[in-house]
Amino acid sequence: MTVEGLSKSLLDQSAIIASVSANIPDLTKMYWPENLLLERIALVEDSVWNARALEVLREGMLQPIAPIGTEAIANIQAATQFVEGQVHLIRVLPPEIPVDEEEVFETLESRNQEIGAKLESELERLGSRYVELRRVAWQNLKFNNVAGARMAMAGIRELYSEVMRSLATDEEIMKTEIWLNRKPGKETKPTRRMRYQFIFGDRLPELDALVQFDKSMENANKFTHTFSDDPGIVRVSISQIESCLYLLLCFSIRVD
Repeated sequence: MTVEGLSKSLLDQSAIIASVSANIPDLTKMYWPENLLLERIALVEDSVWNARALEVLREGMLQPIAPIGTEAIANIQAATQFVEGQVHLIRVLPPEIPVDEEEVFETLESRNQEIGAKLESELERLGSRYVELRRVAWQNLKFNNVAGARMAMAGIRELYSEVMRSLATDEEIMKTEIWLNRKPGKETKPTRRMRYQFIFGDRLPELDALVQFDKSMENANKFTHTFSDDPGIVRVSISQIESCLYLLLCFSIRVD
């Protein structure tokens, strides 16, 4: 398949996933009791904002400014994977929301493996210790018990934080206007958003999209702890972190 054909296929897929994500609020109203809906309202709201963030990235690819390259394809692929995974996570939380037969989620696991392989390649660029941390985390998940699932989640979250600190160190950020022009507050070290700003520079649409995905990921992780005895739910949540991390690394390459 040509680059043009592949990009069209991915753009079509991203449009479908964005539409499915935007429809999540209606589905949760149908299948979740009111008390659960109120408890999980952040997840429901994120589904709408995730859909919009994906659309922003998609619209960026449709701009006839320059030919679509492999980097842009990797970005939209990872972003689509993230939003699809978030939809899947919401749907498997008890009580499970039935999946429409026309919506193909059975290939999600294979796409997770594909993102995982690409992620390791990018992590190797930073150092072998990052790859080792990822592999140890996934090994813990293979124990298929509560302790293993929690250790796996902790390992992947630490990997994400380590990579972010590597791409945007405290020392580097504190020399920039991002830190020097910050609003008066209690910050004693750069925030996550400051690190994103440092990495992304003036690419605001991409920055806003990833910040939304990061927020969505954090909200989802709170509920993963509630179901940490279900390795399946933990596995989906870990894949979400990896998709977001891969997207972060894809964007960072364009700055190097």
